[in-house]
Amino acid sequence: MKIKQTLFLISVFFCLTVVGYAQGGAVKIIRNAMGEATMLVPPAIVPSSLSRTAAAGMNSLLQSQVAKAATTPPTLNLTYKIVPSGQAKIFLHHSQIDLYLNYALPRAPISQVLGNVRLLQKAVNNENNFFVPLATKYFFNTFHRKGSPEMKDFFKEVGAQNNPALEEQVLNRLETLAQSRQEIGAALNVGPSSLLVKYMGKTPISFQTFNPDDLVLTVERILSSQFKSDFFPDLLASSAVYTPKGKFPTQFYNNVEDMVSLYSFLLNGYGPQKKMFLSTPTPKNFFLFNEDKTSWIRVSDHEYENVAPHVHLEKLVPTQYTVNGKTVNDYVLFNLRIQLSRPRFLNTPGVDESIWRTLLIDKPQRILTANPLVTVE
Repeated sequence: MKIKQTLFLISVFFCLTVVGYAQGGAVKIIRNAMGEATMLVPPAIVPSSLSRTAAAGMNSLLQSQVAKAATTPPTLNLTYKIVPSGQAKIFLHHSQIDLYLNYALPRAPISQVLGNVRLLQKAVNNENNFFVPLATKYFFNTFHRKGSPEMKDFFKEVGAQNNPALEEQVLNRLETLAQSRQEIGAALNVGPSSLLVKYMGKTPISFQTFNPDDLVLTVERILSSQFKSDFFPDLLASSAVYTPKGKFPTQFYNNVEDMVSLYSFLLNGYGPQKKMFLSTPTPKNFFLFNEDKTSWIRVSDHEYENVAPHVHLEKLVPTQYTVNGKTVNDYVLFNLRIQLSRPRFLNTPGVDESIWRTLLIDKPQRILTANPLVTVE
């Protein structure tokens, strides 16, 4: 029978310096009711500006209380358990991890928070990797308040490696992208908040295969009558797609029985057709690249199971911007959403997934595979 007993509330100590950020020089050893050392608690982390604020406010009781509230970390409630083997173990509930992260992330660089979270991880018997809630909360607060299923899965895969070097690379890259959003947004003439993050690298993820540059900022737009972009100078909502059945507008393309004509136009524009590369890593994923692989069509179950079926035209755009007087060269993923019209033979309001998958993936795949200009990868 498991016995649960809350030991006590534990204060997380902090250390202030007058130059930048700092961690405390020591950690506190926590002892259980039997006097055994069971826990190391990481020190808190606060910016030196709060240190100066606290010092300046010592002449005022109210100011000192405000400063103390800002710099004093929350208490963490540990749970002492006797596991079936009879061994005593210490656990930290996920809500308590959130409590510490909510305190630490606004006050210190993510790299320093990671160091403290590792100390906390080593001090308890939790089997789940604390990197996952750390990275997820940082991403949620910084980039995407609605969350991102793809990035959540990415963090879980990274966390499953239990590799501190890999975790540090991921968080350092996210921090770099966060610090660059303002400048990149200005360079692209888009709002910084519209720049999200996407992982475009190899899977499964490992320290050997991970490249930080595969985490990129991405901006999504919908092809509409107002759309105009230097990235796709010849592409407008009114652009005509020429097919054996005649020409059709690109916006709300309604000749969905011939998606190959749309795909070819989006990648190659008008004129003679060029080489393309086809990749279908799963039956539910379709990628068609242009000749130099700078642009591609992306279709997955999300696109054809949607109440408003669509496809994506994506392009990696080289971007140059300046940070602290230094010129930086990077890439941004431009994602253009192309809405499709429902064909007449689909006169029901529901989503027929099998038919849409046939139209958007299966049929184009058969036609493209037989095309000598298309290389199947």
